[in-house]
Amino acid sequence: MKERFVLIDFLKGYSIFTIVIFHILQYFTLPQPFDKAIFFGGTGIHTFFLVSGFGLALSSGNKEISYLDFLKKRFDKIYIPYILIVCLSAGLCLFTPLFDDPSWYAFFGHVFFYKMFDNDITISYGHQLWFISTIIQFYLVFPFLLKLLNRIPGKWFIFIGFIISILWSIFVFLMEKSDLRTWNSFFLQFMWEFMLGMAMARWKDKSFLNRKFNYLYLLIFTGAGLMTYAFLAFKGGQVGRLFNDIPALVGYTGLAVLIYNFSIKFVNDFFLFTGRISYGLYLIHVLVITTGLYVIDSLKLSVPLSAVLFMCFILCYVFAYWYTNFINLIYQYNEKRNK
Repeated sequence: MKERFVLIDFLKGYSIFTIVIFHILQYFTLPQPFDKAIFFGGTGIHTFFLVSGFGLALSSGNKEISYLDFLKKRFDKIYIPYILIVCLSAGLCLFTPLFDDPSWYAFFGHVFFYKMFDNDITISYGHQLWFISTIIQFYLVFPFLLKLLNRIPGKWFIFIGFIISILWSIFVFLMEKSDLRTWNSFFLQFMWEFMLGMAMARWKDKSFLNRKFNYLYLLIFTGAGLMTYAFLAFKGGQVGRLFNDIPALVGYTGLAVLIYNFSIKFVNDFFLFTGRISYGLYLIHVLVITTGLYVIDSLKLSVPLSAVLFMCFILCYVFAYWYTNFINLIYQYNEKRNK
């Protein structure tokens, strides 16, 4: 049975929640520096890559895995929920202008994943969908990374991940491609945090995941990460944004752990619930928000933007819960049929 760690589930829910909030806040006209500060919510994707690497390595154990079997299982869990949302979005675009460039080329780019190489369509049908391309890239190399992890010490495995990501960042910068999603979100950019998560899954002593951290050390750790991230984001320009992944992960994850350590029951329960529907929420929230704003605008209703977006936020959770249960029913049906 796969071992469960409450903190990992909490981090998953927390990261998706802040990403949703970040996307909602982008609809507001905010004064400086808040217009840039909200991007901190989007850094949850770094934590999500970390916990993804952790979860995959933990579930695989110390054994080798079949490449094709692994890809089939992961593609089933990722591709089916994803492509259903793309089909729904494309279908709605036949009647409403919800997204830019709702072309057949863009649609099949999602179906066959050539969108990961075409910057013009990589975020069609929802700007959050770039993540799917990146996680699929990780799935394609994960069995090879697992073999490497089984053969070398964890510290060297982490070091290799850091070197790969740094070299890729330098390459993207020198090629002047740092503002293009297909380049700055290629999986090599996030390799270090994914491989760090994998290495953490192999640590014999994982008690740190089930205990409270020293508040003083946690505050220092978090504060250093946040201040470095803020400096690079506000003063570092294009270079700072490209190389701020490490302080972003440190500050963001430290803040999440600090909130977790407070042990406020309804807060922790909320983020744990969010973690259970995290993938469905990630996939569906942009479609819900975009559709809600379109409906209000079409009906010419005089409703404050804040009220509309708050209602959209609630609906995101409702639809994500339904969608997650629907996908689980599909998986259960397939498992019964394959027995």
